[in-house]
Amino acid sequence: MKKTAIIGGIIALIGVILFAVGLGQGGLKSIYWDNGFRVNHSETKTVKFKKINQIDVTASTSGPIIIKQGNTPEVKVHSTKASPVKASVAGNKLTISANRKSGFLVHGFSFEYTSDSSGYGNASVTVTVPKGMKLDTLSTDGDSSIIVKNVSVKTIQNDGDNDIDLSHMRLADTLNIQGSTSGDSDVTLNDVAAKGLKLDATDDVTIANSRFNAQDSQIQTDDGDITLHNNEWRSLTASSSDGDISFNQQKLGQTLKASTTDGDINGVVAPDKGVGIQTHVSDGDSTIFGHSGRSYGSAKATQTYVLSSTDGDITVNRN
Repeated sequence: MKKTAIIGGIIALIGVILFAVGLGQGGLKSIYWDNGFRVNHSETKTVKFKKINQIDVTASTSGPIIIKQGNTPEVKVHSTKASPVKASVAGNKLTISANRKSGFLVHGFSFEYTSDSSGYGNASVTVTVPKGMKLDTLSTDGDSSIIVKNVSVKTIQNDGDNDIDLSHMRLADTLNIQGSTSGDSDVTLNDVAAKGLKLDATDDVTIANSRFNAQDSQIQTDDGDITLHNNEWRSLTASSSDGDISFNQQKLGQTLKASTTDGDINGVVAPDKGVGIQTHVSDGDSTIFGHSGRSYGSAKATQTYVLSSTDGDITVNRN
């Protein structure tokens, strides 16, 4: 009996060691049900294209969807068998979609019920666009992070919960970014130049090192903060229903109007001769250059700041 116990213990120890070795070599694989249990292998697919001017994204991915400049026009998709992401091209339109299988996904000792609307784990997409190829529209309806680098996009329609990140973009027209009223997404712009900006968001908006100095611009967000740093505008109207507005180092051609229903406004302005500041507060304090007040400069100023808060403080400091 004792000998049998010793042999059983040795076999169990060997089993633990082999299990650990297998685990270290990637032996723990997820499985899913699709008319029988199947191993959830990862897969990478590449789709080539000649020319596109539209991208339609309906997939939700845990990884980012990146649209970047490169030498070879192609789409590279990383996904899994249980949560496949598909890229297809018809005419000049690229569509990125997904069709997650319903059922149970088993990973190690955890179980997850999956459905068509529960997301697409471990998936990411990279779209490479050659230099000089411009996009007219980018439409999104999912829950991902959309990153665009060095590629011009004229209009972005964000009907899902996608965060939008644009950088190093040059556009000869007005940049239009429209968001769904029911979505929940941040918008970030860095080093973007266009004639003007029309931006409608549902959450935080951050714009830095950008230039929109040929046409008037508008920024509106329903439930988020607006942060502006080192930008150039002809005129800008920025409003938030429920959030703070902050700005500094803004090169202004004419007028900057900022208003929030429930939030503070904090600005940094150089007190030059051509600067005029007007503030309107219903339930809060107004401070301009360290002094309590609601106006500064001449009414005929060439650069005018009009700041309004229904429920919050307004503070303007010297640059």
